[in-house]
Amino acid sequence: MPTVNSGKRKVEEILDDILQQINDVDEEEEEGEDEGAQQQVMPAPPSRKDVLAALSVLYAYFKNKNADLSNLDALADQLFDMNADHFVQKKITDYFK
Repeated sequence: MPTVNSGKRKVEEILDDILQQINDVDEEEEEGEDEGAQQQVMPAPPSRKDVLAALSVLYAYFKNKNADLSNLDALADQLFDMNADHFVQKKITDYFK
């Protein structure tokens, strides 16, 4: 804490105190950023809709480049196999169990 001499302080002393407080705050924020970098939150996985949209973009890109689409077809098959339960039509009685 700064001391007060006869009730008046010089402008230089006031500015030094303000600058010191600003530097202290900046150092605390930098320490907080380092801790935040270590505790990064993993982003949520993309939704099925996003994956299908990305797959259609990849198809358009590789088709335009006249590339072999067999690897992309295999990836699409794997994706559809993983989500096969979404494509089966349910009976109305399934909702009342």
